[in-house]
Amino acid sequence: MADNRTVFFGDDGSNTMMFMYVADKKNDLSAGTLYAAKFKQTGTENGGSGDLQWINLGHATDSEIKQIIDKGTKFSDIFDTSEKPAEGYTAIKQYSYGKTEYLKVKPGMEKAAAFMESRRYAAILGATSEFNKMEGVTANMKDKKVYIAISDLSKSMEKDATGTDPTDDIQLPKRKSGATFQLNLAGGQKDKQGNPIKSEYVASDMTGILAGEDLPAADAYGNTANPDKVASPDNLSFSDSMRTLFIGEDSSQHTNNYVWAYNVDTKELSRVLSTPAGSESTGLMAADDRNGFSYVMSNFQHPGDEVKDREITAVNKDDLLAEIDKQIGINKTGGVGYISGLPSLTEMPKQEKPEHPAKPAHPKHPAAPAKKYWNGMEVKKGQVGKVAFKGNVTLYKQTSKGLVKVRTIKPGSSFRVYRVDAKNKVYYVGGNNIVKFDAKVSYASIPSK
Repeated sequence: MADNRTVFFGDDGSNTMMFMYVADKKNDLSAGTLYAAKFKQTGTENGGSGDLQWINLGHATDSEIKQIIDKGTKFSDIFDTSEKPAEGYTAIKQYSYGKTEYLKVKPGMEKAAAFMESRRYAAILGATSEFNKMEGVTANMKDKKVYIAISDLSKSMEKDATGTDPTDDIQLPKRKSGATFQLNLAGGQKDKQGNPIKSEYVASDMTGILAGEDLPAADAYGNTANPDKVASPDNLSFSDSMRTLFIGEDSSQHTNNYVWAYNVDTKELSRVLSTPAGSESTGLMAADDRNGFSYVMSNFQHPGDEVKDREITAVNKDDLLAEIDKQIGINKTGGVGYISGLPSLTEMPKQEKPEHPAKPAHPKHPAAPAKKYWNGMEVKKGQVGKVAFKGNVTLYKQTSKGLVKVRTIKPGSSFRVYRVDAKNKVYYVGGNNIVKFDAKVSYASIPSK
């Protein structure tokens, strides 16, 4: 989080948990307190909602945990077990075992239990161990929000119809296509034991903001979830400058997985990228400002996987598989890439106010000089000319380490020139950016009158 002390992390699997770690010092995670969430359900709409109560599992340092590991500490050193309900033992169910087990922490082994067997110890203390397929986590620092993806709202997140599970905190309708949740952060909160949590970024509740829609039967393209909604969200990345949450899918319910953009102000959801049939999107990252430009990084892996098992009638499935294998290779490769051409919204020039009719000049405040135009371009202060490009030309930025490539300028573009360095054969085009003399670059000077 923005305090460089508070960390949230999910847990991918069935009967898993949500954890929060609060470090003692800023920018130093070597010592701190680990918490696990108790989910108190408040609704079922749009993926569900609930309040969060945090249970303190304990405090430790890296050196303390290393000592526990170096001793060769085993499960049997930490817990006593029972094959059936017994006095002093707690019934729990968590991912690594998958069935109900009856445990009791041995005296003096609480720290080992908290940091070596966090799921089991948290469940013993009452934390919710019913989350399913909890995936990516990202933060919106300005609004103090955390977003977390749960790719499959089923199994342990449904109501326990058998009545045999140790707990049933989460009772949501089955939704295989999952949902993306928003966690609201606040300070001044206390843990379940009533002790203050020393962080201004503690999640107080979670609410579904984007839920998938399961289809009763596959459509003509083999989708079993609505392709106009996010299904099985996995990777998340938030762009502060674009005010946009980017969501990448890892979904068996969409034949082609997508990357989506959700504007948190307008609430508009847009599908921005599609991966090859059978592949999942991975490696998602919104990079807000890199040398004056923004990018959305996204990869894909295992193209063509499981497509042969889908009910596809819109196209010839055999032809589709043959083309995937020819162009990419079924389950043989992946792809690494990015969306470019986005401006750096953190360094955008201020918008000029619209022109108004000129007011009579005040004797002490003469009117501003009229704008000057040349060849259809407004002339800026310090401008000496312009360059036009007849082919692909590299734009460089001058740094303390020399020239760094920024991007390739396409034919038909033109830039203002503020200085011509004939000795070094470069044009200065503003913002420490430079274009080298080139046959594909045409320069024209602003007439003196």
